[in-house]
Amino acid sequence: MRVRLALAALLCSIPLADAGAIPAFARRYKVTCALCHNPFPTLTEFGDRFAANGYRMVSGEATPDTIGTNDPLLSLPDKLPLAVRLDLYAQAYANGKAATDFQSPYGLKLMSGGAISKKLSYYFYTFLAERGEVGGIEDAFIHINDIGNRPFDLALGQYQVSDPLFKRELRLEFEDYAVYRARVGDVPVDLMYDRGLMAAAQVAGFTLTGEIINGNGIGPAQSDRHFDNDAAKNFFLHATRDLVGGVRLGLFGYTGRS
Repeated sequence: MRVRLALAALLCSIPLADAGAIPAFARRYKVTCALCHNPFPTLTEFGDRFAANGYRMVSGEATPDTIGTNDPLLSLPDKLPLAVRLDLYAQAYANGKAATDFQSPYGLKLMSGGAISKKLSYYFYTFLAERGEVGGIEDAFIHINDIGNRPFDLALGQYQVSDPLFKRELRLEFEDYAVYRARVGDVPVDLMYDRGLMAAAQVAGFTLTGEIINGNGIGPAQSDRHFDNDAAKNFFLHATRDLVGGVRLGLFGYTGRS
């Protein structure tokens, strides 16, 4: 039997004017964090739309905390949007004897994100400490919103394959989702982090998301400076539609090494 107590704190490391969330977004618009996260860290419906707009209230808006550059293609923040997330745990368990374990700090993340033009946004975070070791960069991507003024978005970089299904970082539970980490036989693919291209579009009432990814995770580059270790790619397709009464219909398919 195990009992865990958890405390997750988001600390602003620099006086500032999320997928991830950072306090810079709440400061920018002078709103409570609960507008997008309630309960933290799960996303509200508004939070989903805010992330889909590239961390803006309205698609294509010029965010209020930018420097006037007289360049319509650039939205330059007047302060660097940085935040720190600190995860602290205390554990009590009994496997034939009583024991305790203070797991503090368990995780320490440095995060940044925001808009850099009316359509271009970015987000990244790096683990400064993860279970006692340097974890490195996990999420790091560029997001292009409403390409051609249509409900069509692209994200390029490093992210979790499972994001269109449900973002692992938004779970309330301490334990991870085992199915996201599962691998079948010798196939190296799972629903965890990978590098690639994600596209999302609104079509006939459906939200369609497709991904093309390397399929070998986020390990270091090979001796030839290539991240991908073979010519194959993985493909992911996800479709959802909101029905009457708040019911959401979702379908997804995932094929590896094609």
